[in-house]
Amino acid sequence: MSDEIRDRVKQRLEELGIGATEVGRRVGRTNDLVNNLLYGKSKNIRVDTLKLIAEATDTSLSWLLEGKGPKEVHEIGSTVELDQRPFPTEQALVPEVGEVAAGVWLEYNHHHNEPGERLGPFPIDPRYPAAAQFSVRVRGTSINRVVPDGGSLHCVALFESGLSEQDLTNGQLVIVKRTRMQGGLFETTAKRLRKNGSWELWPDSTDPNWQEPIKVEDLHDNEDETVEVMAFVIGAHLVP
Repeated sequence: MSDEIRDRVKQRLEELGIGATEVGRRVGRTNDLVNNLLYGKSKNIRVDTLKLIAEATDTSLSWLLEGKGPKEVHEIGSTVELDQRPFPTEQALVPEVGEVAAGVWLEYNHHHNEPGERLGPFPIDPRYPAAAQFSVRVRGTSINRVVPDGGSLHCVALFESGLSEQDLTNGQLVIVKRTRMQGGLFETTAKRLRKNGSWELWPDSTDPNWQEPIKVEDLHDNEDETVEVMAFVIGAHLVP
């Protein structure tokens, strides 16, 4: 493997603030795989292995291999950039329908914003049905690498858009609904999809309190707690 590829992998890990152990965990391999790559012990590396590393770090495989093109993956919804432009006023805007807050469990009689009560800071995206689009306000720090507390996410309801869970991709930011006590309590939160044998739902945070995943298959098999991906995220905004 060329020194240039090795340098690009190092650069990407430094940007993300993660090490070989975390990458190894995400790709389902020992951290020796990444350590050997970073420190020159592996003279050759299979492209399919480098692809796993690219997926685990939300990095374009072509950028890792050749240093060309965008560094980050640009599949729809897989990466979200913070939009700090002024609140748009001349375009049709999506409704704001509530909040996402990791660790906040509510009873089902809790008041929710109804669509139309207020508007979010996102114009309707013509790629998706207007009725499938909405925004939510973020509370807390569980996805502060994407958007801080108080920001907003532009979301597309999964099934209303004509898509299904099979259309979701590794690294996508999604809106997740968890229920407990036979549906008596619920939590709505944003998580990053990761494929590690089975799907896992990860925070995207610098906060040490938010570093553990939700293992989707485990919850599907648990009668006391369920999880459902409700929507995927296509944009983020820091609302003034």
